[in-house]
Parts: sequence; C-alpha cells; structure tokens
Amino acid sequence: MDRLLYEKLSNQRNPRFNIITDIVDRDGTKVVIKRPYSSEATAHIHKTYDNYRGLQETLQGSDFCVNETKLVGDTIECEFIQGDCLTSKDSAEYAEAIRKAYMPHAMQFECTPEFVEVFGEVSLPQGVLAAKYIDIDLIFENIIKTNKGWEIIDYEWTFDFPIPINYLLYRARIFGGMVASFAKVPYEEEQVYQQMEEHFQSKYCYKGVKNLSELQAHVAKNNKTAADSTIASRAY
Repeated sequence: MDRLLYEKLSNQRNPRFNIITDIVDRDGTKVVIKRPYSSEATAHIHKTYDNYRGLQETLQGSDFCVNETKLVGDTIECEFIQGDCLTSKDSAEYAEAIRKAYMPHAMQFECTPEFVEVFGEVSLPQGVLAAKYIDIDLIFENIIKTNKGWEIIDYEWTFDFPIPINYLLYRARIFGGMVASFAKVPYEEEQVYQQMEEHFQSKYCYKGVKNLSELQAHVAKNNKTAADSTIASRAY
C-alpha cells in the first residue's frame, strides 16, 4: 500500500497541462508518481511518457541518462533518486555534454506547425541547428549525478519536433545558473529565444491563465522556470 510522503500541485497552468506529483512510500521504497490533475490533462501524461521514450533513445551513449519510468494506466511512475545536482561549476562540461548528445541528431532548423503552436512563428539565422526530443527544462536542478551518469529527473517538457539546440543553453543560463561564457549563444539567436520563451509560457503552458504576470513574478522570485513552478504543495 502506498503511503503519501509529499505532494506537489502544478495546477495553475492551462488545464491541459495541470498535473499532480506525489512521492510515496511503497513497501519501503520511494516512488514518484505523476498523474493528471483532471481528465483534461490525461493526454499530457501519455504524451510525456512517449517523449520520455524518445528522449531515452536519443541520449543513448551520451553523458546523460533518463530516470527509469513506466506508464501505469493514466499515471507515470519513476524511481526516487537522491544525489547531488549539477551546479554552475559544471557549466563547461554541461555545454560539451549537450553538444555531444544532440549534434549526432542535428538538422537545420525549420519552423514546423507543431513548433509554431508551442513556441510561435520565429525567424532564426540560416544554419541554426536543431534536434528532436529536446528537453527544454534540462537545467542543473533537474540533473542528478549518479553511477549511471547525469540522470535526468524531469523531462515533462520534451518535444518530438526539432527545436534549436542553443535554446537549451539559453534556458540553462537564464533559469539554471549556467555560466554565460560557456553558453556561447549568439546575440541574434538570444533575442529569438526570448520570444520563444514568452510564447511558450503565455500562449501554451499558461494559455488562458489569469494573472499570468503575478505567476511569473512568483516564479522568478523563487528561481524556477515558469514551466515547472510549484504553486501549492504539502509535505507529510
């Protein structure tokens, strides 16, 4: 029987993406369970699992690995991992690991209808490289150093269409504390990535949410990405 230890409600998003994350004790073992906040988010849970599998395949042979996960009905279950997260001291290695992981899968970026829905219509310089199954929340606090490698514990915002690889480095600097000198993202690209970020938050993740500016201020104050904010939680 599961005994609830902790619960996080991500319930201020667009209803399609509202989820509950529980940590439970199951016969002496901690298990993380992600479930839909309502039936509107059931498809998001299944899509997250599908993208987990794509991310897992994409990152094979890289410095990264993905927390072992299984789909149980309309919920996702994964092992609870403890350890040290990456820090700004890992910036150089992180930048190199990102390039090694995604460059073998790189293609020239093109706007697809799926991309436009999530990030908006953008115009990037010719030759910007992109890849599928990019986890845009691949920031330091979501990566734990384990004996398997750099283990990713949050992959909810992974997408199966091409996204600029440098967008990862941009977000790692803005939200994750990555040292700017190692990100090496051209200025003209950064301006576009800021547009993408604003569209992702206001027109996708939080589409239709009232008081979005207050929510974003709360998130910024707590140094979290807007896509992964904890609005309410209760620990046991």
